[in-house]
Parts: sequence; C-alpha cells; structure tokens
Amino acid sequence: MSIITDSDKKGIELIRSDELDVHLEDEERQYLVGDLKLPQRLAHIKDDNVEVGISYYKEFKADEPHVHLVTTEYQYMLEGYSEFLNLETNEVTRLYAGDFFIVHKNTRYVQKSSKGTKILFFKTPSGNDKEYVTVSEKIKKWLHVEI
Repeated sequence: MSIITDSDKKGIELIRSDELDVHLEDEERQYLVGDLKLPQRLAHIKDDNVEVGISYYKEFKADEPHVHLVTTEYQYMLEGYSEFLNLETNEVTRLYAGDFFIVHKNTRYVQKSSKGTKILFFKTPSGNDKEYVTVSEKIKKWLHVEI
C-alpha cells in the first residue's frame, strides 16, 4: 500500500458553483480546500497547507471576538460591506466589495458584516487555531450596532 501525499496529486479537482451555492443557502460558511477537522456537507478538496472558503452573511452578522495564534488570513470582499475592529489598537477597518486584505496571526479582532456580504478567504497554514477573547461592554455594544 502506498501513501499518497498532496505533492503526489495530479490533475484538476473541481467544486461546481451550483453545488457550492446550494450549501451556502443553508450555511454561512463553506470550506473549499483544507485539512478540515469538522464535517461539512459540501465535499472539499483536501490540502494540509492552506484553507480556502467562502463566508456568506445573508443577514447582518457579528462574529465572536477572536485571535488566530498560528494562521494568517487573506480575504477578498466579493460583495457587501464589513467592519473589522482591531482589539489592540481600537482601529476600525471598513471593507467594501473588491477590497483585499490580510489579518496577521496574533491579531485580536472582531468582525461584523452587513446583510448580503460574501467573502472569499484563505488561511495558511491549514488548521483551526481560533481562540475566543473577552471584550469590554463598549465593544459588545459596538458589535450589536447593525451596519
């Protein structure tokens, strides 16, 4: 029995848009590529080095404040509008469709997104290293103000 690694793979792997769209109707996030530890209905492409996915917020959404201790996130705003609050500097970054940005590892932040926001994201290295962080009442109130 031989072991097949990512570097041994050849050819083209594909996830069709209609299949992705069906799953994004029920879920706000679908991973396309990665070494996923949690199951999802959409079949993904296995890769130990990078994670790729799409977040689709059909309604206003405020994520839980968190930090990634290992992974760096690269994100491209496909549609909509989001605000990212750096919890270290209190700086708010406003992101619009067409913007590309990076969230470096060890950055404590929180994100909120308007209805209809779609984001393509990449994380490297692959892996779920999210740690939730505690925030002040002022930040909690900011999170609940819809954009």
